[in-house]
Amino acid sequence: MKARALVGAALVGALVLAGCGTRASEDARGAAADDAQQGSAGATSGTTPPAAEAATFGTLPNPCGPNEGGGANTDTDLGVTADEIVVTTIADPGGPKPGLDQGMLDSMVAFADWCNAFGGINGRTLTVVQRDAKVFEYQQRVLEACEDSFALVGGLGVTDQLGAQTAIDCGLVNVPGATGSAEQSNADLTYQPLPNPTQVYTLGPGEWIAERFPEVKPHAAVIYSQVPSAKMQASRTIEAYESLGFTFLSNDASNVGETNWAPLVVRLKDEGAQYFHFTSTFEELVPLQKEMGAQGYRPQVTEVLSNFYNTKYPVLAEEQGAPVDGVYVRLATWPFEEADQRPAMRQYLDALAAAVPGSEPEQLGVQAFSAGLLFATAAKAAGNDLTRDRLVAELQKIEEWDGGGLQGVSNPGDNVGTPCFLMMSLSYDGFERAYPLPDEDKEIYDAGNGMACPTDSMLDLATNYGEGAKQR
Repeated sequence: MKARALVGAALVGALVLAGCGTRASEDARGAAADDAQQGSAGATSGTTPPAAEAATFGTLPNPCGPNEGGGANTDTDLGVTADEIVVTTIADPGGPKPGLDQGMLDSMVAFADWCNAFGGINGRTLTVVQRDAKVFEYQQRVLEACEDSFALVGGLGVTDQLGAQTAIDCGLVNVPGATGSAEQSNADLTYQPLPNPTQVYTLGPGEWIAERFPEVKPHAAVIYSQVPSAKMQASRTIEAYESLGFTFLSNDASNVGETNWAPLVVRLKDEGAQYFHFTSTFEELVPLQKEMGAQGYRPQVTEVLSNFYNTKYPVLAEEQGAPVDGVYVRLATWPFEEADQRPAMRQYLDALAAAVPGSEPEQLGVQAFSAGLLFATAAKAAGNDLTRDRLVAELQKIEEWDGGGLQGVSNPGDNVGTPCFLMMSLSYDGFERAYPLPDEDKEIYDAGNGMACPTDSMLDLATNYGEGAKQR
């Protein structure tokens, strides 16, 4: 059964106007406003990542290094020369939400620098072209990548459905950090570190909430941002949680950039909603929570997706006096707060800090870096004769992937997500692990290497949420 990655579920929320990223390089931000090439990252950043002699990234054999295969590199495909591999990363920092998913671009800069410090991929320098889709220009950016890039790597577009077929038609292989639409997540030539096929849902987080807070199940409600991908995610969540006995009293849409939250809070309060699921961004949840506080209403449980795992969320909430008790964020990547317990996460944070000083890590950036590692692993295996066909053949062989320890184990080759997850609770002080705990949930924690991995928690959804773009 094809499984949906928990984080994949989170991604859709993330794409739906995910939280703003940060980056110290102001010239890179300026370049991101251009329509075409947004800037590139290669071996010229001037910073050498830490531990440049490392033989592994976490538990993953280092996919980067000199050409040791014995043959000579030559020009083998579009974007591949004897000395260089050119890939494109697409995000939306110049759109209606400034800085949207900038953390993914930052992480691909960090990955290129880290990889090139070892000699590139089989001796070829990795060059990352950054392209800004500005939310609604995804297809245009894909068309540009069709002209100069070997593949799409580490990106995410809120409207990626607009370019999914275009990428396939020009032969672009896509190894995204995340996807937002069924057209892209289920597409041919798309291989994700955390696959998220839209017809399968990971029930683990819902099962945990139902067990820990059974009294909230009859009193559930959803609000989603008025964006197609957010609506789809909300619908998927409702269908999945209804299978666990949740009763949803309402399913409402908010405007993008909503300024009048009072009517929606009044409805939640009148309904007595005790489980609340919000599909949008933390920037929009904070004023909603502030209004909840003003009306003296707080749901017992507020569950949000991985894009809410952002250090700015508790800071903004405290600044505005928004209550955040009862907020739980589900993750399928290792927490930043526990980096010292996971070598891969420590290496990622060190590489990010070295390449983009002053940047703040974001959950989607972790997935972008994992995508870079996945691409490099397949490209290395393809050898000197690096072509798109050989890259695809190697990606299809990768049936077990955790990014060296960055994430739960998934199966990119077969588009099967991970059942693994963990829950983080929120306070003004930041995020803290809520489940599984290494002492109270020791058996589960140990079995999942720090996560809960219920293998029987994958639900096949009955509703058709869309088909993937296909080769023709």
